[in-house]
Amino acid sequence: MSAVPSLLYTLYLMTYSDIKSILLPQTLFGISNALAAPVFGVDSRTIPQPASILSRLPLTALWVWINLLLFTIENQRQTSSIEEDKLNKPWRPIPAGRITQSQMESWRLRVYCAAFAVSYWIGGLVQCVALMVSGYAYNNVGGGSKSALARNLINSLGYISFSTGAMEVALGKTIFGLPCLSLTEMKHSFTLFRASPTECALLHQWFAVLICILFCTTHAQDMEDQPGDAVRGRRTVPLVIGDLPARVSICSSVGLCSALCSWFWSPGAWVSGFVVGLAAVVGLRTMVFRSVRADKKTFLIWNAWLSSLYLLPFWTWCAGGL
Repeated sequence: MSAVPSLLYTLYLMTYSDIKSILLPQTLFGISNALAAPVFGVDSRTIPQPASILSRLPLTALWVWINLLLFTIENQRQTSSIEEDKLNKPWRPIPAGRITQSQMESWRLRVYCAAFAVSYWIGGLVQCVALMVSGYAYNNVGGGSKSALARNLINSLGYISFSTGAMEVALGKTIFGLPCLSLTEMKHSFTLFRASPTECALLHQWFAVLICILFCTTHAQDMEDQPGDAVRGRRTVPLVIGDLPARVSICSSVGLCSALCSWFWSPGAWVSGFVVGLAAVVGLRTMVFRSVRADKKTFLIWNAWLSSLYLLPFWTWCAGGL
C-alpha cells in the first residue's frame, strides 16, 4: 500500500469509532443550527444565505474531524488505552501494528498544530482550544477515570465545544457577539429562563440546556464498557451508583428532556412525536436489554435521539416560528 493512502486509512481508523457519535451528529448540529439562527434572535441580515451555509458543509465536517482526530490521538497514545484496544478494538492503528506508540507521539504535536491552523483559518478557534484543554484533562490528569461527575462534565463540555464550533464554521463568523434583534423585534419575547434580553440570550440558553442534557445522559456510552472500566478502575456513573440506578437516570432524563425541548421549540406534532418516540426506544432498551451487545446498539440509538434534539430549532425555523 502506497504511503498517502496508507496514512489516510490509518487516520480514518483512529476516528472510526466516533463517526457515529461525534462527526455526523456535530456536523448536523452545525449546519442545522446555523440555518436556524434567526429563531435564536440572530439578525438574519447579518448571516449568510442558506445556500452559502450549506456550501460550507465540507468545511464544517473538516473542522469536526480534525478536532476529533486531536482528541483520539491524545487518548489512543496512552499505554492503558493501547492495552484495552488490544482486547476491544484490535483494528485501531497501534494494536493492529500500523503505527507504533512512539510514532503516534510524534504525530501528536503535528495534529495539534493542524487543528489550530484549520480553526484559525475557517473558524471555531476558541472551541478548538477548549477541546485541547478538555482532551488533556480527560486523558492526562484523570478527568475521564477518577470521578464520574468530572467525566460526565468534561464529556458534556467536549460535546458542546464540537457543536458550537461546527455552528461557527457553518456561519462563517464567530457566534460570540452575533448581532441580535431586540425582543420587541422578535416574533416572541419568551426566553427559556426568563433571562434579560442580552445578546442572543436564547442561543446561549440553548447551549446551556444541551450541556445539562448531555451531563445527565452521556453515561449511556459507559453502559457497554462496565467490565473493562471495572478492571481499569475507572469511576463511571454505572460503576459508582450501580447499573440499575444509572439505567433509571438515563431513561428518566431522555424522556423528560424530550418532552421539555419539544414543548419549548414546538416543531410540530410529527417531529415532537418522533423525538419522544426515539426517547421511549432509548429508555425501553436501556431498562430491558442489558447485554454488552444490546447496550452498544442502544448507544447508537441514543446518538440518533441526540441528533433529533439538535434538529428541533431547524424544524421550528422551517415552520416559521417561534
